[in-house]
Amino acid sequence: YITELEELDSAISKPLSPYAGGTFVTYHEFAEYFAQSYDLEVEHLVSLPDGSPAPADVQRVIDTVKSADLKVLLTEPAESGNAFEAIASDLDVKVSFFDPMETTEALDPDPADYLASMAENADNLAAAFEEGSL
Repeated sequence: YITELEELDSAISKPLSPYAGGTFVTYHEFAEYFAQSYDLEVEHLVSLPDGSPAPADVQRVIDTVKSADLKVLLTEPAESGNAFEAIASDLDVKVSFFDPMETTEALDPDPADYLASMAENADNLAAAFEEGSL
C-alpha cells in the first residue's frame, strides 16, 4: 500500500506541478495539507465546523476568485446546492468537486477508495487550473 501511495503522490504531482503557487477555492477548510504538499495555495468559504458563511467569508472568496482569475470553485459532493454555487453563479465560474472523503457511507472503506478518490480530486483540480488558463 505504501508503494501505491507513493505512486499516487507522483501521479498527483505531475499534472499539478505547472500550477505551483496557484490558488484554488474549496467550500470547507480541509485541503491545507494537500495544497502544501503540492506547492499550492487554498482558500475556503466556510471554516469547520461552521455551516454558514459570514458576509466577510463571501467577500474573501470573491476577492480570491477575482485576484487569481479562477474559473472553477471546488465543493464537496455532500455540499451540493449550497451558497457556494450561488457565488459561482454570480461570478460566472463553474463548480467542480474535491472529495475530502469525510462523509463516506462505508463503515469499513476499502483502502483503494482513498487512492481512487485522491486521483479523481487531482484530475478535477488540474482541470480547474486548466480551465482558468484558457
